[in-house]
Amino acid sequence: MTRGGADAAVVAFARVKRVLDEIVGVPRKVAVAVAPELTGLLQQQFASGVDPYGRAWASLKPATLARGRRAPPLTDKRALRDGTRARVLDGNRAGLHIVVGARYGAFHQTGTKYMVARRILPSQGMPMAWRRLLVAATRRLAKQAAEASRA
Repeated sequence: MTRGGADAAVVAFARVKRVLDEIVGVPRKVAVAVAPELTGLLQQQFASGVDPYGRAWASLKPATLARGRRAPPLTDKRALRDGTRARVLDGNRAGLHIVVGARYGAFHQTGTKYMVARRILPSQGMPMAWRRLLVAATRRLAKQAAEASRA
């Protein structure tokens, strides 16, 4: 290899390193970008009375309605609804954690002998709305990382 060829290879490797240095941070940036939007989707689920896939939760029973409750389900005390959110993992880790706003949320997720399930969290793979958020943010931030590495 000639001296000029070696210099070109060093420059090329330096560029690849810059690209990789930028891209390695993308997953964390995606989590930070998507957490508020995903929290918004979770809140929309409660307002609309649907699971993450858009399927309606079971209606309230007549006896529950007779006690003064109104649709949608799971919104009476507000703790479950208001406390459910997407949170970025602590430290410099990439990823999200879904916080369910109340301990009794687990009973609603799975149902019990006396209560039908009203799922708050996905149970059958990634919901399409969640996937769209993640894919859009990943594409946008990966493109930004690639552009930043060229500067």
